[in-house]
Amino acid sequence: MKNSAAAQLGLTIWTSICLVATCGCGEREESSPADRFIKHALVELDPQLYDSYAGTYELPSGAHFTVFRQQDRLMAGASPYELLPQTSRQFATNRHGGEFRFEVDSDSGRATALILKGAGDASIEARRIDPDKVEDPCEMVDAGGHRVRILRMGSGSPTVIVENGAGSSIEESSVLQSRLAQYTQVVTYDHAGTGGSESGPLPRHALQIARELRQAMIDAGIPSPWIFLGHSIGGHYIRVFASEFPDDVAGVILLDPSPDWEDMRNWYLKNKPDQVDKFDEGWRLFQEAMPVMAQFAEPGRRAEWESLPATLEQAHQARSLPQVPVVQITGTDGRNTKTDVRDKILIYDQWLKKHIPHARHVFAEESGHSIFASQPDLVVQEVRKVLEESRLPIR
Repeated sequence: MKNSAAAQLGLTIWTSICLVATCGCGEREESSPADRFIKHALVELDPQLYDSYAGTYELPSGAHFTVFRQQDRLMAGASPYELLPQTSRQFATNRHGGEFRFEVDSDSGRATALILKGAGDASIEARRIDPDKVEDPCEMVDAGGHRVRILRMGSGSPTVIVENGAGSSIEESSVLQSRLAQYTQVVTYDHAGTGGSESGPLPRHALQIARELRQAMIDAGIPSPWIFLGHSIGGHYIRVFASEFPDDVAGVILLDPSPDWEDMRNWYLKNKPDQVDKFDEGWRLFQEAMPVMAQFAEPGRRAEWESLPATLEQAHQARSLPQVPVVQITGTDGRNTKTDVRDKILIYDQWLKKHIPHARHVFAEESGHSIFASQPDLVVQEVRKVLEESRLPIR
């Protein structure tokens, strides 16, 4: 198996299974496939330098992002994680694979902005602010016995709820939320046990996530029906939500969603039986990689990963979506070969025709998995179409 393919296993359901299933064989490293994603400090810095970086930064969505010094370490986030120095101004983290670069005033040496780079080539610039003068727009709402942090932007209806999946946070959707808010109200939130949200009850499977999200929106006074934008495993969460609460759904955008494991394996059994062993090996390696990746995850994200088998089964049983506007945007670039991309399109085409025949299928030709970061304009365009369709009178 190609090492580059095996290394993807700890990141997303799609890349963890589809890449391995469709890549050729080779020698496998003895270390875990997740090991190469573990970041380390590359330089040793004077901890006093961290004082010039510590402060509050404002994201494009208006949400606040805090950086602070904890003894000889630089920490960040509402649920703190360490920033590991790569150079004097560049840092990495094992929390979500992000990269950070501080912009510094040449005279004072004090940081004026923070550039956050996530998946893809997109970057977010967060400017340093005085938190006493700029109020944080986030709020805490009840999600059924515990509170979660939400951020709402814009006005209008139906409201778009962004569901990035597995322990996602408000910060990850900052740029996309600020763009979508030009057209309607948009809500992002921290899953229970991540970011600024309190921990929630176990297990953290899709049905639990769906029930908590609905309760949070009710407590926030945001009327349904809602439009859901779900990325990666967030697609599973949305389909389970729609199965449980169909009357609350006005539209769905599936953004390179995690595939249905059973349907995908059946596709290989029928169309490429010689690839099934490698497909199964991909799933085994994914399970092997998860504990390595989980050691750096927040409690909520780790609990969602641990509940993944239940989530996959719930999503498999909740295939039908209500007769509302639905679009799936599939990334057709990234690390995949042409054969991988062709198989990915065929698998999703077949799945959509069988389970959501009224859905449109759109291809993001310049994106791999993280379309919201690499092609936000395309995402905004398709969300606007769903918005317009959802506002049409029912005939």
